[in-house]
Amino acid sequence: MNLEELKTHAASTELKFDELKNDGQETNEQVTKNTLVMPFIRDLGYDVEDAAEVFPEFSVGAGEKRGKADYAVLRGGKPIMLFECKDVAKKLSHTERNQLFTYLNLAGADVGILTNGIVYEVFVICPEPFLFLEVDLYGDPAVRIPELSSETTLATSSATAPMVLLELFTKQSFDNEQIKEKARKIGVASIQERKRIKTMKGMLSRQLESPAVDFVEWIARKLHRGKSISATKFPEFAELSKTAFKEFIKEVSSEQAGEVFVKGDKVRIKDTARTDGRGKEGIVKSTNVNVSVQVGDDTKYVSPDNLEKMET
Repeated sequence: MNLEELKTHAASTELKFDELKNDGQETNEQVTKNTLVMPFIRDLGYDVEDAAEVFPEFSVGAGEKRGKADYAVLRGGKPIMLFECKDVAKKLSHTERNQLFTYLNLAGADVGILTNGIVYEVFVICPEPFLFLEVDLYGDPAVRIPELSSETTLATSSATAPMVLLELFTKQSFDNEQIKEKARKIGVASIQERKRIKTMKGMLSRQLESPAVDFVEWIARKLHRGKSISATKFPEFAELSKTAFKEFIKEVSSEQAGEVFVKGDKVRIKDTARTDGRGKEGIVKSTNVNVSVQVGDDTKYVSPDNLEKMET
């Protein structure tokens, strides 16, 4: 599955999802599997009509420790990838993730995908469950590497890396050991990144309390069109820099903590940084782990826990 194929699949998924919402029928897990998930598995290159390759309701475990994965991709009669599916109308939760991990353990498989037909969470066991990729197919399709904060999406020019990783799960490219090695490398990169971020946060904290000379001079040159400030003016600019820094953080925190309300597909965001009490309206683009809300030209990401349904 290349970039263009994913965009085509995403457009088809969005159309099917909108049709499901508008036909007046309640969605369920089986409808989600038939309408949204099976086409995705097919687009990865697997024959969904061949039970020797894609087996539905695949039994794992025995006795009290047994269950059925919604789909198992087989190679040589053994599962190499399990799919656990949920109703498209529901967000993915830790309960379903733990269920998938249990099935992977019972089946002896290293790759599992949890999905509601819109969002696909790709996990790799190496040796613990690791969220390798997240694919979002509603609106502008995106492939993310959740463990790295510098994530890229299909809307950016640097989307090649996540797309290459997604192609590892196609029939043509699937290699269990290569996938696990990639997951280990991302895990190491994630640990290194968190260390760097921790160091940077410490540096920013120190700037907040006691701005460094070069930081203050940089701000001063920006304000004075490249001219430096005198030693006598430095204390004044240092205090102004500290005040501006603190006020900026306070304003950003206040905006991000704004209350969010849902009314159908419309969203009203009560911006706590505003004093007139008026909110902003936008469109909900997703109803999953992170909700993407388009507000004018801006995109806000909020947790569904912060979405409160209003009476229509």
